[in-house]
Formats: sequence, C-alpha cells, structure tokens
Amino acid sequence: MSDNSAVDCSEPSYDEYVRNRWVGRAKDFERTSALLCGYCTPRLLEAVGVEAGKRVLDVGCGTGTATVLAVERGALVTAVDPEPSMLELTASKAPGAALRQGMLPELPFEDGSFDAALGSFVLNQVGDPTAALGEFYRVLASGGRIGVTLWPLPPTAMDDLWQGVLKDSCAVVPRDTPAPPQALRAMQTGPGLSAALSTAGFGQIRHEVIEWVHRVDAGQLWSGTAGGVTKVGAVLVQQTPEVFRAAKEAFSRLSAELLDDNGLVALPVSALIATGTRP
Repeated sequence: MSDNSAVDCSEPSYDEYVRNRWVGRAKDFERTSALLCGYCTPRLLEAVGVEAGKRVLDVGCGTGTATVLAVERGALVTAVDPEPSMLELTASKAPGAALRQGMLPELPFEDGSFDAALGSFVLNQVGDPTAALGEFYRVLASGGRIGVTLWPLPPTAMDDLWQGVLKDSCAVVPRDTPAPPQALRAMQTGPGLSAALSTAGFGQIRHEVIEWVHRVDAGQLWSGTAGGVTKVGAVLVQQTPEVFRAAKEAFSRLSAELLDDNGLVALPVSALIATGTRP
C-alpha cells in the first residue's frame, strides 16, 4: 500500500532554488560577485535619473551597492531583498535607507509608490521575469523610471571559464537543479528585453550593452564560487571531495591562461542595461 505521508520529493521551483542558494552568503557575495555586478551601478542610477528627493526602490538590493550610491545622491531609498543577511549588510552601509524583506513578483508596496525602480541583475534571479516587470510597473508612479541590468547572451569569457572547470573536473549538475525560465532567455538580448518592457506597459525604452574587462585575483574569484556564490558555485558545493579537488585544479590551470601583466585574471564580460518609463 502507498504511504500518503511520504516526504515530498518534487523538484524545487526556480525561485526556491535561487532563494536557497543565497542563504547566509552575503559576505561571500560582497567580496566577490558584488564587485563584478557593481560595475554597471553608476550608469544604472544615471539612466533613471536618481537624484535628491526622488523616491527610489532598489529591488534585490544584495549588499547595497545601488542603495548606497542612491542615498549619497540624496534620494529617498527603499531597499528590498529576500535574504536577511543581504539586508543586514545593506543597513550597515546605508543607514539612511528603509529596508524591507520581500521578493519579486510580489512586492510589499502600494501602487505608484516610487519615482524610480532599480533591478541590478535581479531578473536573472526570478522564475517569472515577465511578472517581475509587471510588478515594477505597478509600484512606479506615472512618469516613474525603471532601470534593469541583465547578464546577456551569448556567454562571455567568464561563463566559458566556469563551464570549462565543470567539464574538466567531470562535475555533475544535480538532477533537481531547475533550468532557467524560457522567458529569461528571451530577455537576454537588447531587443528581447526592450520587447518585454514594452509588453509590461513601459514606454521611452532604451537598451545598450556595456562591455568591460573584469580583473580579479584568482584566489578571490575561486573562493566566492567555491563558497556557493553563483550558479556554478551551487553545483560545486554539491560535488564529492574528489571532484571538488579536480575542479580546483582545473580552475588553477584554466585561470592561469587568463592572467594579465599584474597577475590578475582578466575576463572580458558584458551586461545588458535597459530603461523605460511608466506613462
């Protein structure tokens, strides 16, 4: 006879998977991937016109890079993140900001509450990015501006490095790892993201691809991923000790091929930035 009290072995949703991946990892993120993500932040704030007195929402604030810069400009900033450790770090760096725990696509705010809303690589982290854009639209006042950044397609040298590490070490992606949503892949080009913003109701849409070389110490780069930061990190921390050691050896070998004259790993990367206005 079947046991109706059996444990639920269903696969996690994409939102659950991402949410669990960040639990307790704020400090690891701050010293590694946050440095990469932060490159685009000043341009993002400029694009949506963050200035003194404006009501600004920073969605998926992480460790507070955008929040800090917006507060420094005199904006009235509300920072939102589902992970308490992220909010704690943001609070320590931006005491002038209001903090709320929450996540897309359901934000704890009334319609039309903000003049500008920022989403720094947050669309990469949600299971329904289409609904997320609709929620951005809802909380913005008429004339309010949205600004989002997104890791685009095709993959960059950063992606190639980590995929090489997984391949060379024969790392196995856990079977319950959910695939990124199809709607996200459709947004990972300039025209695709602009079309999604238009569908959500935004006008005056602009997009551009920003390219730069991310230079980072190899040990620092490895430590963040090995600690579970990024999707590749989530795979690595679930490997056997033997495979984990093989991955570290593969990383050492492959990253050595990318060193610049100062001994830093030089990785060409790109990001997609898009803005729009709620009519």
